[in-house]
Amino acid sequence: MSSIYLYLLLALIAGALMPTQAATNNKMAAFVDSPVLAAFISFFVGTVALFVYVLATGTPLGNLASAKNAPPIAWSGGSWVLSLLRQQSLLCQGLASQ
Repeated sequence: MSSIYLYLLLALIAGALMPTQAATNNKMAAFVDSPVLAAFISFFVGTVALFVYVLATGTPLGNLASAKNAPPIAWSGGSWVLSLLRQQSLLCQGLASQ
């Protein structure tokens, strides 16, 4: 199998997971009565999972201190994800009310 097909498959899977994340966040929001709290829980679980991944793969943390020199735009990634989660939440709520 050509590597281009592998990358296309990975892109397809990533695209399919985005609405799945929206649906699971919406489900959590229904249980905790808050889309913001559901997003916080999602970030927390993702942070723990990423930390476990870093430990399991032995990813070196030597350059972590260099992050303080990154420009402000480089630090804004989390807020873009937060915006995406909020938009997904509003979309799911709107679709559920139809």
